[in-house]
Amino acid sequence: MVLAKFDDLCEMPAEQFGAELKQICGCFDVEPTNSLDQIAGHISSRSKAGLDFAFVGQNANTVHRRGRNIRQDPGNHFFLVVQDRGVSRMSQADTIVDMEPGDMFLVDSTQASSFHCDNGPSMQVSLHLPRDEMLHRFGKRIKGGISIGRKDPLGQAMRSVLMELLDGKQQRQGHVAEALYGILGAFLLNRSLGEAGQPDPNRQMVNRALHFMSLYYADPNFSPAQIADLTGVSLRQLQRAFSAVNDTPHRRLQQMRLEAADQMLDRLQIGETRSVAATAFECGFRDLSTFYRQFKERYGCAPGEKLKLSHAMQ
Repeated sequence: MVLAKFDDLCEMPAEQFGAELKQICGCFDVEPTNSLDQIAGHISSRSKAGLDFAFVGQNANTVHRRGRNIRQDPGNHFFLVVQDRGVSRMSQADTIVDMEPGDMFLVDSTQASSFHCDNGPSMQVSLHLPRDEMLHRFGKRIKGGISIGRKDPLGQAMRSVLMELLDGKQQRQGHVAEALYGILGAFLLNRSLGEAGQPDPNRQMVNRALHFMSLYYADPNFSPAQIADLTGVSLRQLQRAFSAVNDTPHRRLQQMRLEAADQMLDRLQIGETRSVAATAFECGFRDLSTFYRQFKERYGCAPGEKLKLSHAMQ
């Protein structure tokens, strides 16, 4: 699955490539493969549904983000790096991963990292995830040095969502972006539970259900019964699977809707006319009293207060 069309790589000094990389991704040290201090490279960026993407192709030997780079440019993102073409080796913290097309790797811009490419050109798509927002959503579950293999079902779902975002044909891309966050959250939750090897059947069922929730939560008619049908099990089987992870399908679906509404309120700018009610309906709530009650229980304030606070901080 190729995510993006890259422009041809152009010969340039390694210093020039490093300067272009700094503008889009931050400060790195670029080490060429030859003694001429030249590399073949390309870097560009694009925004979709409020998300920033970088497209990086190059044949450098190594790209490092060292302590001095972080001091010059502290960074405020997690990068979800997708190996699109070629191969590479990425490392952060105690994790070293050989990347083939379809593999993904989460990088924390506040920590040292290295990227090695010594077998020809490598092309990657990097999704820039705002650090504060990711920590707000996922807490300690998200960190640098997390590998997401190309064969992982949730990794495959994430790549499918990225394809929808990048092809420019999706009319409701805001919801597609939330779907990506939902699937990433499911992966991080699954990982935090300490699974090794193949997940048990209950966990597999929950993962499939979370994928469909992420895609369809904005539909107010979407219900646990429909989730079970899409997942290929009975509603009772689905409820038992969620019970095994101390949750219920209904509670998780409502939580996903609340998180989407919270993020939407955070993004509203001063002067925008969208009401709290419109936000609730767009995120799948059909009953405003339920939305107001659940929002206050989860976030400690009414949605209108959250909106005022977001405006006050701008």
